[in-house]
Amino acid sequence: MIRSIPARVAESVERFRGRPALKVRRDGGPFETITYGELWEEVLEVATGLVELGVGPGDHVALISDNRPEWIATNLAVLTIGAADVPRGGDTTPEELAYILPHSDAVAAFFEDRRQWDKWEAVRERAPAVRHAVVIDPEGLARDDVLSYAELRGRGAARRAEGDRQAEELMGRIAPEDLATIIYTSGTTGTPKGVMLTHANMLHNIRSVPALFHLTEHDRYLSILPSWHSFERIIEYVLLSVGASLAYSRPARPVLLKDIAEERPTFIVAVPRIWEALYQGIMTELRKAPPARRRVAQALLGAARAHARARNRLAGREPIFEEGEDPGAWGRLTAHLVKLVTGGLYAVAERILLPRLRAVTGGHLRAAVSGGAHLPPTVDEFFDTLGIKILEGYGLTETAPVACSRSFDRAVIHTVGRPLPEVEVKIIDPETGGTLPAGAKGVVHIRGPNIMAGYYKDPEATRQAVDAEGWLDTGDLGRLTVGGDLQIVGRAKDTIVLSSGENLEPDPIEARLKESPYIAQVCVVGHDEKNLGALIVPNAEAVARTVGLAEEDPEAVAAHPEAHRLIKGEVRRLVSAEGGFKPHEHVTTIALLASEFTPGRELTHTLKMRRGVIHDLHAETIEKLYRRGR
Repeated sequence: MIRSIPARVAESVERFRGRPALKVRRDGGPFETITYGELWEEVLEVATGLVELGVGPGDHVALISDNRPEWIATNLAVLTIGAADVPRGGDTTPEELAYILPHSDAVAAFFEDRRQWDKWEAVRERAPAVRHAVVIDPEGLARDDVLSYAELRGRGAARRAEGDRQAEELMGRIAPEDLATIIYTSGTTGTPKGVMLTHANMLHNIRSVPALFHLTEHDRYLSILPSWHSFERIIEYVLLSVGASLAYSRPARPVLLKDIAEERPTFIVAVPRIWEALYQGIMTELRKAPPARRRVAQALLGAARAHARARNRLAGREPIFEEGEDPGAWGRLTAHLVKLVTGGLYAVAERILLPRLRAVTGGHLRAAVSGGAHLPPTVDEFFDTLGIKILEGYGLTETAPVACSRSFDRAVIHTVGRPLPEVEVKIIDPETGGTLPAGAKGVVHIRGPNIMAGYYKDPEATRQAVDAEGWLDTGDLGRLTVGGDLQIVGRAKDTIVLSSGENLEPDPIEARLKESPYIAQVCVVGHDEKNLGALIVPNAEAVARTVGLAEEDPEAVAAHPEAHRLIKGEVRRLVSAEGGFKPHEHVTTIALLASEFTPGRELTHTLKMRRGVIHDLHAETIEKLYRRGR
């Protein structure tokens, strides 16, 4: 029985030692290959270097870096010696570091480059427990007190040349219930919470996912998401466990398309924003075509879409939420007729159009996974029409992370599929706490071997999230189909998830915006969208006075272009990089409302916002905020 993550990778190394494990571009050149044997040698050398520093079982090691081969090597090295890593990306702010490093009790930390090292320098006095700091790329840091990754690895290599095998010995002592990682994620108060995941938590996904996606050593994977994110990280472990290759790319469209063309991946995992960008790119190119060619392409796509919908109905790939919704004999007969009528045009589309559109993914894509936020139905159907199978999944960092997913064997469109083996899902009525039947909307609860060990140093938050029977309250709203597939329909919690997969809390943004004398009330929106928007109730008196309106009528103020420009300027001023906000936290579009949020309607009687009610009442306004970008 495999007891730990590094032991699972070590098993793969024995089987695939000479095969490509990682591929990376350096200085814009072609992809360079690192074999399984070379990767594992690097892991053991770094692990031995850490042991020499005095880092060992039970210790916590921070890893502040974006995607690169040294990330996965360091991550596996930390786990190999029985320690747990504390990962964060390159956009981590100094204030976040100042909170996470001491809170996690990190005794050592790896920083990607000078930019990350400078953040460390700014806060190191606030994290006295960090005894050792290592920089992966030391360019520009010509100092005697900087320990480079290469030097640490060299120390480990020297000890191993002398016969040191402590790394392997420590790996053999790891128990499945030992802590593997503490991943800090947003909490409802805006304060990060450290999600504790054990080796057993993550091994459950490593065991379960390959069969869902039919992954083998012949797969070529293009890595787009940040490695420190739980979703990308588990996929990298899964691929290393089956002997596949991982090529590191970037989500920027020109780079991504170049890497897709060169690597011709068979498997990709991405957030909805990537699929939306590819969809929009394809549609933009079609619109640029000469009128006659454009009309032909649109007709062929329309026929292919109808053909695909009929095919899905006949294959049982449509979601059914009530027994009476089953298409029955008449529905199946209609689907057969549609498939027959569109068959000729579909054959033409498959010969002259669809292969060209599929080429944007490299032409060899066997399957793709979307997760992190809801995949828009239009995008979902479009790629299904092209014949690109997107296996949408669902989970949280707290579920290590995959809890449900479509699979090759069962891919019901517009759902996130069934629970993984050993995982249970139920839908709870938020008012009564009772379990709801298929089709009813409620809060998604999950139980299984993938559920986190808890939040680090926060037993109360753990008790609130996971009940005595082991059920995790996800805070997501969903419903189950008759066949047991899960569909996510919204958020019960205030956390906003952008289509990029970024999670953020609206409260701090709203609090900052309300510092403006021109803003009376504000509700930040943007769940499943590319960026944030805001519904703003202006301070009519202050705005009218500033822009020179003769009257302070709220409707007149909300409709006035100068009022809009004034408040838009306030939004840019207050929610900015200078104000400590990350790019994905910036509010890019606003709507001014003429009526205040009132208690008993948009507000509770304690004046807390009822976000679901606000979204429902102002659904048309929110739709207009984002319509232009779709």
